[in-house]
Amino acid sequence: METIGIPFYRIGAFILLASFFGCLEEKDPFLPSVDGPLLQRVEMEGKPSELLDYDNQGRIRTFSSSMFYRGYHYDAQGQLAREEVTVSPDSFRSYMPIDGERDWADPEKHGISGHSTYVYDEAGKIERIAYFFSPQDELRSTRAFVYGTDGFVERMNLYDGEEVLRQYWTYGYDGKGNLTEENYYVLQEGETIHMTRTQYAFDSNPNPYRVLAATGNPGIFSNPNNIVRISVTAISPDAADHPERSFDYDYDSESGYPVGSSSGEVFVYR
Repeated sequence: METIGIPFYRIGAFILLASFFGCLEEKDPFLPSVDGPLLQRVEMEGKPSELLDYDNQGRIRTFSSSMFYRGYHYDAQGQLAREEVTVSPDSFRSYMPIDGERDWADPEKHGISGHSTYVYDEAGKIERIAYFFSPQDELRSTRAFVYGTDGFVERMNLYDGEEVLRQYWTYGYDGKGNLTEENYYVLQEGETIHMTRTQYAFDSNPNPYRVLAATGNPGIFSNPNNIVRISVTAISPDAADHPERSFDYDYDSESGYPVGSSSGEVFVYR
């Protein structure tokens, strides 16, 4: 069994980000608490690999790395209305620069690669997220969310730019709201193909990435706790096999938040 630390941004990059939780006093189960330390940056080998910035209400404002930049904009009701994305040219390279340094994604330098707009239902839950590709503002894809009676996303549909359903995911949770099972399906030539089943196990410590609230997908950003094991089962012969992965952390003795991982990541809070 492979044992490494979690490269969070790689897991989350899979289809862009996450949706969030809690269920007291009629709260949306996909809204995080900001009562604890806010993750400010992640370091690898003494250098920042991710940077997070917040507004004066503790809401995520920017999330950036050498590979991408995401800027978040809220409406008058405080709901996430628009997400802008810049992708670094380095992400398309098949090799690392000679000096090992990547060119950080910068919207002023590289421009906006695309943006997402958020639509909410009457209950204030995310109903659809549409992604537009710049500079033509061409609709590239739409994600639509179906909620269970517990308020958590039970299915996410992915449509192409022509509003044709191409893929979907179904989700299962534990009693805390952690995503424990994810099934992935592809629609191809009129057939629905069950590609993979992914199962997750968790620690009991708070997940620092829940600050990335309201961005949509269940998973790394929605889990109250940190993933300690991932097991992917290939259902379709076309799906690739993956070794089971385990993740280890060091925790802050007071807050309980991760401060380091066995892969060398260091988590810095404000």
